[in-house]
Amino acid sequence: MGSTLPQILALLFSAAILLMGNGLQSTLLPLRAQLQTFSTLDIGVLGSSYYIGFAAGCFFGPLLIRRVGHIRSFTAMVAVASTAPLIHSLLPLPGFWWVVRAVTGFCLATLFMIIESWLNEKASNENRGMVFSIYTVINLT
Repeated sequence: MGSTLPQILALLFSAAILLMGNGLQSTLLPLRAQLQTFSTLDIGVLGSSYYIGFAAGCFFGPLLIRRVGHIRSFTAMVAVASTAPLIHSLLPLPGFWWVVRAVTGFCLATLFMIIESWLNEKASNENRGMVFSIYTVINLT
């Protein structure tokens, strides 16, 4: 574990930042929607849109990764996912927010796939459980 941890420390740190940002966005976006006087149905669909995009990312993310590779996919998904919160402020319309939130879900599903495959690649059979337990603690924290 001693030689593996320095190799994955940056990845774990970036995953922690990604998860914190997603958690904050998931909490603050419905509050902002309420301030924009969206209906409760609109806010509910906003929450569901994320998971629709997440499910789509589970199906189509591997195709993207296979086609362009891990590094390019990671870069593209991080870029799109990090601009999504900024895009919400451009046009406060429920339908627009639903699409952007679904895109965020797609990006995060693909990012989780890439992060976990990189962790799996760096871990050996002897320390795989420890590596993924650290990742799980970060994920749940």
